[in-house]
Amino acid sequence: MEEKKNKMKTYQLIISFLLVIIFIAIIIYAFYKQNDILNTIVEQNKTQTSQENEESTGTELDFNSELVQTIFPLTGAFPGNDMRYIANIKNMNLQNITNDFILKLGWAKVTNEDLASSYQGEGTTSIIDSKILDKYIKDIFGEDIKYTKSNFSNTNLRLENSSTSLYNITYNSEDDKYYIDFIEGDANQDSFILMMYPKAIQYEDEIEISIHPLYIKNLGVSQNTNGSYEFSYVAYQHYNFETRSFTGRLTDTMSTVYEENLEGDKEAKLNDTILGVKEKDLETYIFTYKLNKETNKYEFFSLSYE
Repeated sequence: MEEKKNKMKTYQLIISFLLVIIFIAIIIYAFYKQNDILNTIVEQNKTQTSQENEESTGTELDFNSELVQTIFPLTGAFPGNDMRYIANIKNMNLQNITNDFILKLGWAKVTNEDLASSYQGEGTTSIIDSKILDKYIKDIFGEDIKYTKSNFSNTNLRLENSSTSLYNITYNSEDDKYYIDFIEGDANQDSFILMMYPKAIQYEDEIEISIHPLYIKNLGVSQNTNGSYEFSYVAYQHYNFETRSFTGRLTDTMSTVYEENLEGDKEAKLNDTILGVKEKDLETYIFTYKLNKETNKYEFFSLSYE
């Protein structure tokens, strides 16, 4: 009987020992499993936070990329002149969009090559096929944009007495072409606009392109002490198209706006005074484009002034 009791106690001890081992194993497993779960949650939170940050801050695109250059309007032959229209109109969206706005943004992408076959200089008439403008309009606004081919002009957007490359455009429905009459002007005497600090940011389903105009007033010709002549300029924050006046002076008088590029590149280089103007001191215009999920292309949504 005593032997039987001892065997029972031994059996119970073994069972208890096994249960303790199993219990310890479960605790260890739960500990590591909990760590795995916590690590997974941490990683998921990091991924989500990263995605949220990317959605909120966006990803900067190469401004010269094909994507940006296709949808951005001011890429044509006269960006400074076309910038006048943006600076004057300031805001526009798909709810109040005008036919004039559509035509002028399409025109802002017309290049020298598009005009080459007919352009003979200021004061002459050039001709382009309407299909050229149609393509640029669809690049900006998408295939479904509705508009009417008609006449348009920017001759009301002079900078003081500057007139170079201002135009009157007449649409001829008989041959489906636009006839462009450029106003003859003196480019040497002109004030103009520079587009500074362009930037394109891509978010989940939209692209924002920001630009900052710098208004350059031409003070005319002055004579140096050595007898030579040079033009003088001053840069401003703002320009009032109604009063034709510059406000918010940003620089002292400059003798040049562009410097010779010593590296031998074809494009001129802005002088140090211009490059020293800070982005925060300039007007800001933002073009917003929304992704059309059916075509997988970005289309104009709004223009806003800040």
